[in-house]
Amino acid sequence: MKKATSALALAALLAAPGIHASQVEFGGDLQVTGFTANGEGFAAAGQDDWDDYGGFQQLLRLSANFQNEDGVQVVTRMNLANNTWSGHEGTGNVDDNQVASQSNNQVSLDLGYVQIPLANGLLRVGRQETSWAHCLVACDERRDRILYSTRVGGFQVNAFYDKASIEDVNVDGDQDNYQLAVIGMLPGNLLGGLLFIHSRYGDDFANPALAGEDVNTITPYIDGNVGGVDLKAAFVFQTFSSDFIDDDRMAAFVRAGYDLGVANIEGQVYWADQYSANSGFDSFSSLINNSPRGNVNPVSFASLDPLGDEVVGFAARVSTEVADGFRLVAAAGLYDFDALDDDVTFFDLQAHYQLTPSTSTWATFGWADDGDEDVIGATLNVRTTF
Repeated sequence: MKKATSALALAALLAAPGIHASQVEFGGDLQVTGFTANGEGFAAAGQDDWDDYGGFQQLLRLSANFQNEDGVQVVTRMNLANNTWSGHEGTGNVDDNQVASQSNNQVSLDLGYVQIPLANGLLRVGRQETSWAHCLVACDERRDRILYSTRVGGFQVNAFYDKASIEDVNVDGDQDNYQLAVIGMLPGNLLGGLLFIHSRYGDDFANPALAGEDVNTITPYIDGNVGGVDLKAAFVFQTFSSDFIDDDRMAAFVRAGYDLGVANIEGQVYWADQYSANSGFDSFSSLINNSPRGNVNPVSFASLDPLGDEVVGFAARVSTEVADGFRLVAAAGLYDFDALDDDVTFFDLQAHYQLTPSTSTWATFGWADDGDEDVIGATLNVRTTF
């Protein structure tokens, strides 16, 4: 009944006329991913066996955005499906006229916030999506956030608060983030950003290692084209208030690309000291990271978690458009984990085709080896927006 009520409420919301709305926009996206993998073991992934691993994954989202005559906007997006295909779940014996339980197909809120224009900026309140530092720190994530944005000189300044996690009604078990970001153009035609985060963990926080901690994070990034070279770089530094976690954490990467006309080449250098890059960070491998929180990659088997030590990585990628709308991508590299006996090496192939202006399809094939065992994973994807 609860799921049916949620679905009916959603339908009523989308069907009801907006009495005060002067503009209404509907849209959505659908992605289906078939995946398979094989491997006898992969220490960097923390798994023992990937034999007979496969299935289908589906993401279906519906958005409805409203704007009043006074400029106030309400942005919403619902997850209608974000799961692995499971068929008619439930017992093995289901009557022909009985619909089996679909416990993993619950409608959920993906985005939902109000944006209010003010004299010197704007105020945004509700569940919002966010990314930062080219996905090194945050990637396609959702935040329950209060944000105020304004312009100071040539820079955009954002001050915002996140309720990062809660423990029922006991606020002593919560995590609260207080943040300040500055974004603007720098000399050399570079876009730059600087973010400061103060995270407060309550004394009763579920993870005892973080209970009572004050964590400060500072993270700048740059993005732009310098002398024909597309340049992206970011750094993150994190420090803790107590002696329980006595080491600072850091990570950085530099990515450079150049268009040769017939092909685009990219190179990347990555380094981390105890800091684990966000799961959506682009490692150039479809099997390592490359799994944003809002759209999980089913063959992302390993992460760039340095396992309490350091990791250094080098990767290269080349892409070329072999026909109108048809693009091939190849990448290779290695990541040297101090906590592992051997380097993790990888090779990746991808093919992308734009079927229509709204619909694309692509296939990925990845191989990775941690010195003891290897794993291979492949996906076939189709995505459309409407």
